[in-house]
Amino acid sequence: MAKTKDVKPKKAKDAKVVEPSLLKSHRTEKSVSLESASVYTFKLPLGMNRVEVAREFERVHKVKPLKVRMINLPSKWIIYRGRPGSKPLRRKAMVYLPTGTSISIQG
Repeated sequence: MAKTKDVKPKKAKDAKVVEPSLLKSHRTEKSVSLESASVYTFKLPLGMNRVEVAREFERVHKVKPLKVRMINLPSKWIIYRGRPGSKPLRRKAMVYLPTGTSISIQG
């Protein structure tokens, strides 16, 4: 029986490793209307604070925010298929940019 060699895939030398962003855009009628005033709204993981949000935003979009406002949204009780349950606790951030600055957001 002949031996087979394990072939390992080659890595590209100049390939950049792009980390996914922790910031997910939060698109509502109100948040879309605020985008004209250079205010963008994002959903966050529960553990992030405003300093981490500002750093992550600057890393991803290459624009330094003027300020970041945090909003904690409480969990809500719901009834789904006749059974009680709850929607989880949520957190949002409103990122304020300098006047006239805009970014492209997908989603």
